Amino acid sequence: EAGSYLVMEYVAGKNLDEVITASGPMTEAEVLTLLRDMSVVLMSLHRSGVIHRDIKPSNLLLRADDGRVKLTDLGI
Repeated sequence: EAGSYLVMEYVAGKNLDEVITASGPMTEAEVLTLLRDMSVVLMSLHRSGVIHRDIKPSNLLLRADDGRVKLTDLGI
């Protein structure tokens, strides 16, 4: 019998809270990129009927290779 499971990719990097603590405030360009990425993520979740309920800096992972954002802790 197969059970349900959730698979997530491994994201090498740090969460936004760690990045801001270590490096200080983000530049305007960095913030705009982050907001663009987050809006795409949230639109996708909304279309799928998923509500996150805990969006905060520690749940946003920034990939080490390109700084793109990944949303974690969906509480599924």
